Amino acid sequence: MASADSRNIEAPEPHGRPSFSSVIATLLPGPHPPATQSHTAQRISSEPAPRLAHPTDFNRRRPISIEVGQEHTLAAVNPQVKGDGILIIGTGPTARDVRNYLTSLPYADYDFRGFAATPRQIFQTRATDAELISNAQDVIALARSRFVDEVIFTERPSSEFEADLLSEAAPHSINIRFIPDVSETLRVPQAIDYLGDLPTILLHKPAPRTVAKFVKRTLDVLFSSVGLAVLGPLMLLVAIAVRLDSAGPIFYTSPRIGKKGRIIYCHKFRTMVPNAAALLASVAHLNDRDGVLFKIKKDPRITRIGAVLRKYSLDELPQLWNVLRGDMSLVGPRPCIESEVAQYKTPHYRRLDVLPGLTGLWQVEARCDPSFESYIQLDSKYADEWSVWLDLKLIARTFVVVLMGTGV
Repeated sequence: MASADSRNIEAPEPHGRPSFSSVIATLLPGPHPPATQSHTAQRISSEPAPRLAHPTDFNRRRPISIEVGQEHTLAAVNPQVKGDGILIIGTGPTARDVRNYLTSLPYADYDFRGFAATPRQIFQTRATDAELISNAQDVIALARSRFVDEVIFTERPSSEFEADLLSEAAPHSINIRFIPDVSETLRVPQAIDYLGDLPTILLHKPAPRTVAKFVKRTLDVLFSSVGLAVLGPLMLLVAIAVRLDSAGPIFYTSPRIGKKGRIIYCHKFRTMVPNAAALLASVAHLNDRDGVLFKIKKDPRITRIGAVLRKYSLDELPQLWNVLRGDMSLVGPRPCIESEVAQYKTPHYRRLDVLPGLTGLWQVEARCDPSFESYIQLDSKYADEWSVWLDLKLIARTFVVVLMGTGV
């Protein structure tokens, strides 16, 4: 155990044996001081006192919700972050060395999401680390709630824990890897997968689907650019109609939660009175949807032209710009609001693994279904089964749905 005056939260190595942190340091580029026990202890003691984080101060991100019981709910979103989220399972100097190295790589874009303590480490940790977000007993649920792409163990997990982990990780797009000790690095060099100069061993890596993603993005750019050009005159007429129908701006821009929890700004033609938000409390009792969803079929705040635009989904045409920018796709789950995501449970995050879309499986199969479970089930099914062919079929079916005028 660490001495009383040391802030190390992981037990130091026995005297005479170099710490694994110092071994890792020798594998990384840059000058390094001698890896002695006294130096390591001195460096550790200079780090800030660790404490358990509250989600509102996690990495200075925008808070959305907190953990409830054993469920991990979305804790924070950083709209500027575009890189891969990393969760490090470990709480000692090795974990911090790995964090510092990966986030300093000039050619990579890793976004550190926090440390988690292993069952052994949790008993050695004082509840004072701002970056220690949880323990590692439920790694996948924690990773899902933080939209993590890479889970990195600072030591190999036990066989039983590893088996459970891989079983849970199978359906999700999360890389699971650990940092091998020196003997394992020398014994099985063919198994080493490097992050920069950092040797790791992959336990789970989902199929990248690079070609399908490239084709999907190509179709998004092609259709959205052509759509904006061809539908430009129609959008101009809609803009004039919105302006003449009621006072207020032509467009309505709203922050929504996009892929991996990132905030995007969706654009629509305004279909409600300008003070619609202030009137929300007075019409909340008219909600037609179940659970966390909110929708009023005959919302009194909707303008005359707004009712027509919603009926034929013309109000969503400006989102072709979101598609062209890459914030959205032509096909995918509809972008949701923060208050909705704040009430998600771990399985619900699956719908946020793909880009939100103009249309999707739920829109063409259950658009008027008020059930939250149906909404989640169909969007999760799309996230699990999406393909270019499925996208093309859904786009074709969307034209039929729009012409039928089933929008509200």
